[in-house]
Amino acid sequence: MPVELSTSNGERLTASSAERLTRNEQAHPERRRAYWRKYWHSLPLEQRRRRARQKTATQTPEQREAKRVASRKWRQRQGAEYRQRHAQQARAYYRAHPYSSLSEETKARLRAANRRWKDRHGAEYRERHNQKQQERYRANPEKYRQLAKKYRLALPLEERQRRARQNKLITKYGIRPEWYEEKLKEQGNACAICREPFISNGQRRVAEIDHKKGTKKVRGLLCHSCNWAIYKIDQDPAWAQRAMAYLRAFA
Repeated sequence: MPVELSTSNGERLTASSAERLTRNEQAHPERRRAYWRKYWHSLPLEQRRRRARQKTATQTPEQREAKRVASRKWRQRQGAEYRQRHAQQARAYYRAHPYSSLSEETKARLRAANRRWKDRHGAEYRERHNQKQQERYRANPEKYRQLAKKYRLALPLEERQRRARQNKLITKYGIRPEWYEEKLKEQGNACAICREPFISNGQRRVAEIDHKKGTKKVRGLLCHSCNWAIYKIDQDPAWAQRAMAYLRAFA
């Protein structure tokens, strides 16, 4: 009695027909791959991603690494034309699905995947990436300046002001914003000399950073008046004595 098998569309096959089908697939592997590629791309994108995640979850780390190496070699064999086409498709997809429109679960998964990728490649990747970025900037600095300006102008005014203050702390004084907040708490949110609070009757006074002129050595946070007085004393130590003598003369 012949053994009966069935295909995906429900057709009945005998054992001899199944063997013939297997031989045809072995004789024409490219035809079989093209068939499955066509079937795979006919599926909805979310379904393809779900199946890929399910398959990856069942693989061992060695299998996943072997798959990554094989994919990398395959992409290298395709040449620059394939990479350019793939980059255009990726850009079109990301324009249609911006990061802000993704769910929190998807964002968390992407962040975790990026972290794993960076950890796997380590410092060597970061150094290579930074070097390429610097080369691109040196080749066309005006383009990157315009992009940075366009990005800044798209931000809300408060966010631009906050980032400007942070950049000033880092570039001019060499301190992090966290240090500034910790110093405010340490001084009781008041000037280190006159002890006047930086917030009084709902009015916020600027906490100026006192540092040694000519260096980035930061000493503390002062109000404008005390910071100006310290500056004068730094420039001319006898200034304080003359100021005291002047006050005594009119006491």
